[in-house]
Amino acid sequence: MYCELICFSGVYIMSDYNNHIWPLLYDGMYKNSTSTLLQRNFYFNEIGKGKKTILEIACGTGLILIDFLTKNIDIYGFDLSEPMLDILREKAISRHINIENRISCQNMVDFKYDFEFDYIILPNRSFLHVTDQDDQINCLKNIYKHLKKNGIFVINFFNPSIELLLKCAIGNENFEDRGRFSGLDGNFYKVGLNRKNDIANQHQSLIWRFTDEKSGKIIEEKMNMRWIYKEEFKLLLKIAGFTRWEISGDFNRSKFNTNSPEQVWIIKKGK
Repeated sequence: MYCELICFSGVYIMSDYNNHIWPLLYDGMYKNSTSTLLQRNFYFNEIGKGKKTILEIACGTGLILIDFLTKNIDIYGFDLSEPMLDILREKAISRHINIENRISCQNMVDFKYDFEFDYIILPNRSFLHVTDQDDQINCLKNIYKHLKKNGIFVINFFNPSIELLLKCAIGNENFEDRGRFSGLDGNFYKVGLNRKNDIANQHQSLIWRFTDEKSGKIIEEKMNMRWIYKEEFKLLLKIAGFTRWEISGDFNRSKFNTNSPEQVWIIKKGK
């Protein structure tokens, strides 16, 4: 189901993920990006061997999930956006992969399965879209609940840089150019991004602007995120019941430090 579009002066405003624009452009924007390729290789190398059952949270259009399935890995996935899952289904059909019993539309805070997993992964910095602290805790508790006794939870998100965050602490109307991408509808879109960071509350307000080159129509989507510091996340993990973890500073497992671009966590359930 698509969300309603509200038009102001020729700009169509959307405020959630259940829309037509992200599914059209997501793969074109991210499939071959350096970050996605590094991330995919990391998750393959970390959990892609041996017989195990895996859950991917916020699987989207299946950039990781589909490739796992082509390697006969036992993986399930869910996402909050039904339109994104529709693209995943189309991709699976084109590759003759049956996924109907493997994917579902759920929220990462209160998802439910009647079995447990060896691994649960939450890639693509998706956890940062959970902006309420109680929801963050409930999400992590739910992950703990769905892991087997010695199960492993793997997650990544960016390491906050105060210097970079301060650059967008004062709001403005400028949109940085994020590139030109081909959509699944055959049209080309120019993509822009406006950011405003609330330093005190660790809150990032984003506005994505998509300009259809053919029609000239502009679509904007609001997005909210909350960045997380290392020690803060350790406390969230402890509240959720986790006691063992490792943290790296990138997808090559480099030692974490102040200048690390990423927080890559491998978290183990049990003592």
